[in-house]
Amino acid sequence: MWPYEVMISNIARYAEGCLVPLTLDLPIGEFKHASYVNWAIDYILETVLDTPFGDPVDIIEEQLIKFYYFLNLAPDESSRFIFQTAIDTAQDLLAFCIDDC
Repeated sequence: MWPYEVMISNIARYAEGCLVPLTLDLPIGEFKHASYVNWAIDYILETVLDTPFGDPVDIIEEQLIKFYYFLNLAPDESSRFIFQTAIDTAQDLLAFCIDDC
């Protein structure tokens, strides 16, 4: 089990480096990608914070499974893009957190 406080700190550091300010001057594709990355990080962080006695690595891996599930259920390319972006973000976040511990 990874130390809870360390993982929260690592997620916050990852977020600081990855969160993109959403501005109207971004091209639409970049805007969508950035908003989905921001959403995935926020969703994962909230889930970890809501489960203080769980193993953060397990929680992130559970979120990955959910994202894969919804990717496979997605009815169109736009929806698949959302969940593929979430999967990529969660995998990067997990690697960042584990490498830093």
